[in-house]
Amino acid sequence: MDPNEIDWSELITRSLMQQVGREPTRQDMERLIAELRQAREDPEGAGIGRQLRAMGMADLDNTVGMAFVQQVIDLTLQRLESMGVATATPATEAPQPLAEAVGLARMLLEPFLKPGAAHDQLAEQLRPQPEDYAKVFEPAYAGVVQQAYERIWDEMKPVPRPNAGQRELLLAAADSAQIRDQGAPGAFPGGFERIRHTLRPGHVWLCWKFVKQGERLGMAFDGLVRVDDHWAWFPKCWRVLGSIDA
Repeated sequence: MDPNEIDWSELITRSLMQQVGREPTRQDMERLIAELRQAREDPEGAGIGRQLRAMGMADLDNTVGMAFVQQVIDLTLQRLESMGVATATPATEAPQPLAEAVGLARMLLEPFLKPGAAHDQLAEQLRPQPEDYAKVFEPAYAGVVQQAYERIWDEMKPVPRPNAGQRELLLAAADSAQIRDQGAPGAFPGGFERIRHTLRPGHVWLCWKFVKQGERLGMAFDGLVRVDDHWAWFPKCWRVLGSIDA
């Protein structure tokens, strides 16, 4: 049995999200991860073995079967942890919880991976609204950034498009206050170090990759921001901002 033959981890993740019954909070994600870690030591006792059987997995009543379950649980843990729950949120800020933002971003970006996806139309919904710039960037930079990105969106029409065979999504998230005070996480482009003073606190920033199953390298994108009730994409904002001397 090969845990990668069918994406059991994705099936389990979806099942867990359905059990939560709402958009998962940070506390929900932490609880699910803790339960999965416990289940790895006793899959049958935690009910994971029975759940996998019900989903169509082969007989697991042997050592090989239990080892297989543990591999699937490990892959599921990696998936949940990649959704951003492990990233700390500064206690002095009250931004949208990272885990919640990552869950919303996953729902936003996964349609790009579907066969026959209308990438141009999907990308258009990521275009920043005119008022977003003043909310996301400090006043000294917002106007110039808006001029630059309106030209980019009008002329270049950026589209986050996966390559052939890329059907999985990897996400990393950080609060803008964290980026300003501590620097961006290692999964972010290094250019964020140069522009962290330009970001207003109170927003979750994300970068992501479209990758083939089981791989970590792929098509990389950054600059996705949750603004109020919608998303705004500022691709490679560290390049745009890097040339501005306010």
